[in-house]
Amino acid sequence: MVAEKLRLLEGSRDILDFATATGMSFWPLVRTKFFKMVRQQLVSGTADVSSPQYNGTSRMVKLRQVLWELPGAMMSAYPSREIAFVPYPLWVKTASGSPVEAALTEQIHYFAERALVVEEHEANIALSDPAIKTVNVYSLLKMLRLSSLFTPNSFLEKIETFCDFMVDRAQRELSVVIPPEHVSHFKKFARCEITNADNKRRLFRRLWKKVSPKVIFYSNGMYGAESPSIIAARELGIVTVECQHGMVYNNHYAYQCSDVMLQDRRFTDLYPEYCLTFGPWWSEKIQIPAKKRTVGYPYLDRKVAEHRATEKKVIFFVPTGKTYQAFFDLACTVAKAFPNEHCVIRPHPVERELAARLAPGVQDILETDLSPSEYTMLARAHTVVGDMSTVLFTAIPFVDNIFSWLSPATEAFLGGDNPFTTFKSVDELFQLLEKRSSSSSCAELQSKLFVDGWKNNYNKFLLEDVGLSE
Repeated sequence: MVAEKLRLLEGSRDILDFATATGMSFWPLVRTKFFKMVRQQLVSGTADVSSPQYNGTSRMVKLRQVLWELPGAMMSAYPSREIAFVPYPLWVKTASGSPVEAALTEQIHYFAERALVVEEHEANIALSDPAIKTVNVYSLLKMLRLSSLFTPNSFLEKIETFCDFMVDRAQRELSVVIPPEHVSHFKKFARCEITNADNKRRLFRRLWKKVSPKVIFYSNGMYGAESPSIIAARELGIVTVECQHGMVYNNHYAYQCSDVMLQDRRFTDLYPEYCLTFGPWWSEKIQIPAKKRTVGYPYLDRKVAEHRATEKKVIFFVPTGKTYQAFFDLACTVAKAFPNEHCVIRPHPVERELAARLAPGVQDILETDLSPSEYTMLARAHTVVGDMSTVLFTAIPFVDNIFSWLSPATEAFLGGDNPFTTFKSVDELFQLLEKRSSSSSCAELQSKLFVDGWKNNYNKFLLEDVGLSE
């Protein structure tokens, strides 16, 4: 299993010896980026070289921007709130075109009178409730990059040594070859994250002392970028919490930690103290430093309420990225074999251009769904066919049948823990469709993956684990 191989790389404490001046170990700050690079080599023989944030953000900041942000840097106007949220910009678009952060939106609005939203990104989250207080520290974080211009060469050499140490370990222990250009990308990322880590830690310590929250909810706390914020909060006795925002499973590199790392505070203190999951199934699949609590999926609950069941007539195909052509061919084959069914395919955002080219030739048998949200079509579907798409999971409350196409990528991600009925060939899918249930076979699966009553569960967590009452 891929996760087991990756855990071998952090099987000894020596990788934690590389640390910043304030004692933050390098490894948690870059762990997921490094694992993503190595994992791509293990699965497909290619590494991720997409331009990360450090390539898109200038290290220099305009003087006008610095002067504009100076009052905010004093934090004198920041309000005190007992609950803070630090969202990650997993943007979706509302009907008005405003961006909304799906992972924490419901919780933010529910706790509006008690909450402060701390935004670390340039785009502001669309919040309709005027009671919600928001502060944006994006420019302050960007300004910290100025300090990296004065990083001593000896520290830069230490980062370089650490990167070479980890790359050599991966190539030696996992028998992979990481191309030099991919190593170069990783080193740039590491320099950016590590040289700014101590200053980010100081900034967030000032922020958390000023705001004085009792608890901070993150939607990206296990990925390392929030580690300076998390350790600053934990030093002040503030409860830190990761809120599940998507699929987590036993092959997800961010949510699988070695036993050695879990026993060392140099590692565990840089991650949230608690993790709130959608349901028990997810909690069982992950191995992380946090204490796990099951609370439900607030965003999905709202979507189910908004999209009431209609007449179920659709077989809905939901490929992941880079699999659209195969799913397009499969959907056309099914549409021809089952002419009384309404077949619809929804491309992954990265393949909408390909979908637009292919759609005109098959419009009479296959509909292409390019709508802003998949939930409208889920409400019309009786069956969903995918591989490992997140939509397979969010389809559970809506549809009667979910079929997962086994592929090398599916096996790499879900392994033996695929909770759905699987097929390997068109003939096997035909058999499943012919025998499909007309009443939901997902009810038992839903109780394992998505528990009910998220509001009560959050209030229970705040009372029992944080010490906050309603």
